[in-house]
Formats: sequence, C-alpha cells, structure tokens
Amino acid sequence: MHQLQFGLGVPKRHWPRLCREYKRILRPDGWMEFAETDGRYFRTGPAGNLINNWLKEMYAARGLEPRRCCLLPEILADAGF
Repeated sequence: MHQLQFGLGVPKRHWPRLCREYKRILRPDGWMEFAETDGRYFRTGPAGNLINNWLKEMYAARGLEPRRCCLLPEILADAGF
C-alpha cells in the first residue's frame, strides 16, 4: 500500500485510527510505503518564512499537524506494525 502526501489532509486525532485501518486491510505479507512531508519550506528567505507562517496558521485552523509524519514509526508501532 502506498500513501503519498496524504498526511497534510489528515487531522492529528485520526492518524492512529487510519494506521489501525491500514493494518486491518493489509495482507499478512503486505507492506506500507509512506511518502510524506511536514509541509515546511527551508532556506527560503523572508518570503518563504512568511509562507511557512501562513501554512502553519492554516494547518492549525483545520486541526492538522503536518509534522505528525515524523511520528509515523511510533504511530505504526502502536497500530501493530
């Protein structure tokens, strides 16, 4: 199963449930592949910093936590992977 930049739309409270569902539907010999981003731009100067701040505010207003992808090893372990 492959997940590509899906995490930017998953509210932080849904990550554990989502990963448990992946575990449930995955074949016993199946595998997961995640290609996620934490939604930040690096070394972009003042304009990029402004964009990063706008994105941070937008994510927070929608209950999203883009850096949640950095916790995937723990979330997956809790889900039984």
